[in-house]
Amino acid sequence: MIDKILKFLSYWYLQYELVTCLYVFEPWEKKLLNGIIVIIIALVSYSTYAYLPHYTVSLLSHFNLLNPETGDYQHQIAHVHGSSPRAY
Repeated sequence: MIDKILKFLSYWYLQYELVTCLYVFEPWEKKLLNGIIVIIIALVSYSTYAYLPHYTVSLLSHFNLLNPETGDYQHQIAHVHGSSPRAY
């Protein structure tokens, strides 16, 4: 079972190296570029976690899909679609 998992991971790592052309670099260059890629992914993940919720709320408020006082968006969406809001 572990052997299958290792084969699976090494297959996808090989695909990653082929797509990014990392296979032509020396080991220290691979580590440097992989480190840069990991840092970029970490920064994008953090900024998505930190800023996307506020941006989504402001976007919904801009299009009047969110009541800014109560944060109730179900009533606003139901009003747009012409039905009564769902009770959860």
